Amino acid sequence: MKKSLIALAALATVGAAQAQSSVTVYGVLDAGYSETERTVGTTKNGQNAFSFSNYTSSRFGLRGNEDLGGGMRASFIIETGIGSHPMAGFYQAASTGDSTKAGTTIDATSVGGRELSASISTAQGTTVGIGFGTTAVRRLVLGYDAAGGTNLIGNVLTNDVLLSSNRSNGLGVSQKLGDFTVGAGMTRNVDTKDATADLKTSTGHILSLDYAKGKLAFGAARQESKSNTLAGATTYALGQLGNAATGNNDTCSAPSAATTLVNSSTGIDTTSNTCIRAVAGADATNTKRTIDIAGASYDLGFAKLFAQYAKVKLDDAATTNQVGEGTRTATTLGVAAPVGKWTLHALVSEGNQNMVVTKGTAAVKRDLSGYNLGARYALSKRTFGYAAYGETKLDGTSGTTDQFKTQQTTVGLVHSF
Repeated sequence: MKKSLIALAALATVGAAQAQSSVTVYGVLDAGYSETERTVGTTKNGQNAFSFSNYTSSRFGLRGNEDLGGGMRASFIIETGIGSHPMAGFYQAASTGDSTKAGTTIDATSVGGRELSASISTAQGTTVGIGFGTTAVRRLVLGYDAAGGTNLIGNVLTNDVLLSSNRSNGLGVSQKLGDFTVGAGMTRNVDTKDATADLKTSTGHILSLDYAKGKLAFGAARQESKSNTLAGATTYALGQLGNAATGNNDTCSAPSAATTLVNSSTGIDTTSNTCIRAVAGADATNTKRTIDIAGASYDLGFAKLFAQYAKVKLDDAATTNQVGEGTRTATTLGVAAPVGKWTLHALVSEGNQNMVVTKGTAAVKRDLSGYNLGARYALSKRTFGYAAYGETKLDGTSGTTDQFKTQQTTVGLVHSF
């Protein structure tokens, strides 16, 4: 009898220990139909297709946690994108490399391509994590989007890949302080070599503050990162000198400081039609990128209000007026209203870009705008149908840049598991 009681106690202990550790399989599958038209200047390109991830990114993951005792827990996340993803950002480049056409890109299929991290949390509200995953910038973009669909066209913040796909590989720490949560993180990726300048790739830090109580929630973050490249060496191209009489206007131009006429048998010969042209190597870069972002929401009961703001600034200390230098800002206001099993949403975005579009020239200021209207219908707690229409527009400037406009109509079904 006594042995039986001991055996039962041992089994109970094993069962309790097993219950303290768990692994959960989860994921999202978004399948639907989308009609997209993109206009560059006066040229229109379109794509009408059944596809995945028109509303949100389809994904598959594993999430695990273990009770370490004393209020401490260890956890991990491994998340991978799945399926085709035709709305991969505000500038939708085709898979052929033609930037003037709408096209389809493919989500990363490597295991952990979206998230690969481990963390430890304490009973005092401290969490320390290390690995690759979502930053506070991405969390604020997605968490305060009234549409709730990260791939819908219209919210210029979620359509900005730098913001909505903002992930990092590094160390992060957060601490709950009542209704507030403060966070900090750092990344470091530096290649060193004797007699060569260090190469940094997105090396920097991020600070964040969040608040949530009752009907109100808000958050803010600042991210700074630095990257640099070394100057490329000069190369030489062999070709034919242009000849107006024969119509031969191939690789090389008339003799200049960067062009030397040569003859393979006699050496330099200024009467030869064969030339070697010096091609300047790529400039060195030394860029600093700063992102300031904030979001807020307020639940009125019959509707929920959302607001977002972001500013991205890029400075290149190595080259004056490098392409992409400057700032871009955007503000989005939105509302989501539940009506029975329906949730209706509307949002509008306004902003501008003041960035260099041609190397060596001053920054060009262009207005940026967008909107989205749509609805979701809840079939269950984990499944809903959706329909939405959205548009974004980046104004052109006379003689400098073309106008970019993207329009999207989409319907589909999302299931979470």
